[in-house]
Amino acid sequence: MAWFDDYMYVFHRGTDNRVYYMRYDPDFGGDWHDGQGWTALPQSVLTLATPSVTSYHSHTNLMVTWRGTDSRMYLGRLDQNLGWHGMGEVGGNGLTPSSPAIAEMGTIVTAPENAGDWLLVAHRGNDNHVYLQVGVWFRGQDHITWNPNWHRLGDWRTNSRPSIATTGTTNQYGQVSIRTLDDTLAWIDLIQTEGGEGLSLGDWIRDQANADLSSAPTLYRLGFTIVAVGMDWWNHRLQEKRIW
Repeated sequence: MAWFDDYMYVFHRGTDNRVYYMRYDPDFGGDWHDGQGWTALPQSVLTLATPSVTSYHSHTNLMVTWRGTDSRMYLGRLDQNLGWHGMGEVGGNGLTPSSPAIAEMGTIVTAPENAGDWLLVAHRGNDNHVYLQVGVWFRGQDHITWNPNWHRLGDWRTNSRPSIATTGTTNQYGQVSIRTLDDTLAWIDLIQTEGGEGLSLGDWIRDQANADLSSAPTLYRLGFTIVAVGMDWWNHRLQEKRIW
């Protein structure tokens, strides 16, 4: 789910493995806006996992990423006219057995005027390590410019999808969280370096207080903070923790 152009957009994987979306208008009687029901992504997009979505460039575009049936990761951009663009593979030749995660980070300070904000995509590799890719959409182009390779985030591993969140386009700060192989919540900091041309990575931090997660955690932005939500193993209750 993401807010885009004053609507709430919800995406899901259908039973036919296609990606569907619908938008909700909180100001129009609180109704689901698309009377025709769920709309499928164009080009007969298929996925084997849950898609991930983020608003982009001051909520004027929506970026969606998904795992294809070939285990590669793909991305599409929705504009304010509800047109889809740039449907293609996330750069770097990555493969994943689970859902990728996507978030927006601040603009590169020295970038050209037509450069948009950073796109951060995280995924679990086939070796269970966590990888990060950075891309930029240059306005006027139909595609995303990606780094040549995925960057591995240290030596920690996970048995499920990662989650990623940032504090928006001004603070240039984000985190990736995982469920470790022994079912513990862990996270790593992502900080845009001075000048906005690179990322500084922190060390993985294990949360000893919230062990025994039964599923992957989810990060979300709350103002200028980041909160993790996970399901505990024994009580099957949602646990919430502010981690920044």
